[in-house]
Amino acid sequence: MNKPLHQDEDWPNFSLKQIRSFEKWILSKEIKSIDPHTITRLLIGDSNNGLLSLIWDSPTHIATQNLLGLLAKLLDYEKNIFAEAYNQHFAECTIEQIKEMKLEKHIWY
Repeated sequence: MNKPLHQDEDWPNFSLKQIRSFEKWILSKEIKSIDPHTITRLLIGDSNNGLLSLIWDSPTHIATQNLLGLLAKLLDYEKNIFAEAYNQHFAECTIEQIKEMKLEKHIWY
């Protein structure tokens, strides 16, 4: 069984460059379609090890900001041609899954 990225020994090496590279690929116009299962796996993962979990469990503040930025871009209609599907899946997340992001730790006044 694959370990969640945030529990993998390579997680500290997970860099801004890798996040940006993934962001560029996932938002590229080359992707012609995306199935709902893929969106769920990206956001939630298997056993809650997806993007929402990574946001609170990232090793640095910079990584957290970039993961939040990726989530924002996935939900943005101007940046993502599949934003409607991502928004539908995000809206179906449970309150527990949303709480898992621990947004109160990432938002300052």
